[in-house]
Amino acid sequence: MILIAIPTYKRIKKLQRLLRSLERQTYKDWEAVAIVDNNDMDTVVDLKYLSGHIKVLVQPEHKFVIGAWNRAIKEVFDLGSYNYFCGLCDDVELEPDTLEQAVKKHKQNFLDGDGVIGLNQDCPGHPNYTFKWFGQTLMGRKFIRRYGDNDLCCPDYKHFYQDEEMWEFAKSNGLIAICPEALIHHYHPSFILDEVDETHGIIRIGPKSPKDHDIKMRAERKARNYLWGRDFNLVGEL
Repeated sequence: MILIAIPTYKRIKKLQRLLRSLERQTYKDWEAVAIVDNNDMDTVVDLKYLSGHIKVLVQPEHKFVIGAWNRAIKEVFDLGSYNYFCGLCDDVELEPDTLEQAVKKHKQNFLDGDGVIGLNQDCPGHPNYTFKWFGQTLMGRKFIRRYGDNDLCCPDYKHFYQDEEMWEFAKSNGLIAICPEALIHHYHPSFILDEVDETHGIIRIGPKSPKDHDIKMRAERKARNYLWGRDFNLVGEL
């Protein structure tokens, strides 16, 4: 079974689009948890009407993607019988066979579950859109267990770069593969103006944006030769 973890904040229509695509999946053995950021109770209320079976966790303050995925691992994944973990952004939509193709690729490459599959992405209407294979992935349980009691996402970061560092660690152990057949449509606000919203501003350009912090943190961690997973060293406050 796959646990799908979706951080979200004030994006109920986008979340609804993603949930509809999940309901259409040919691969049915999955469960989803929405991690609602910054005590966004309007989204919590709306979720009760959108999907009766989706689990919901509420973050009392802004914890962004890293706080959301780490919490989903500890409070849901670790306590369940899940074989895979898939972290998705709330502004994406899956093709009907996306999960099926990803699981198939994972089994082909990592029968014991010790690996990471990079999922394909496009941006509708923007053929020049580029993406990173580590942006959204399918991880096996045995790979996640490599982190032991530590967080999956490096807590030195707030939102960015934790996925890249995870991918580097997995790659250094020969534990990555890509799946072009597992396609995600990413309605990225940086490319689609109609998708620009308050959440995008908070994450990337607003005064509370974690972007500058994470850029500096990435440079500092690389300078110290830290790699989360290989070691669990933290820079801490910059």
